Amino acid sequence: GFPNSFHMGFTQGAVTVNVPQTLNEQAVHISHILATTRDRGATVVEVTPEAEQEWVDEMIDKARMGERFRAECTPGYYNNEGRAGNGNGFFAANYGAGPVRFFQILQDWRDDGSLPGCQLRFTTTPTTTSSDESKASMP
Repeated sequence: GFPNSFHMGFTQGAVTVNVPQTLNEQAVHISHILATTRDRGATVVEVTPEAEQEWVDEMIDKARMGERFRAECTPGYYNNEGRAGNGNGFFAANYGAGPVRFFQILQDWRDDGSLPGCQLRFTTTPTTTSSDESKASMP
């Protein structure tokens, strides 16, 4: 996995003409995760494999909502030059139920308060020794 890794943008997220709104919603969400992780004393947060698969399945399911639109669109960047059904193209990896629903999913997830689908890890800081103790243990 990729602990403490966050990505912003449209992939596996909402597409809206108001790009700053999308980035703001994502920043609020990431800030919530980081603050909650810190407040609980953890240093690492990572999505569980089960939650990752659940979200991928949701993305695939919701991406189908726009297949007809993409198939009937003039060939171009947004529909992989008219080959929209092969899973590529700008909109193929976006949340197809729209930005309002996507932002509500993020809000509901934060409101839950338990960081569902995330695993927190706690690391310990090694205790330091005085320079005398360090010298005594050296060969």
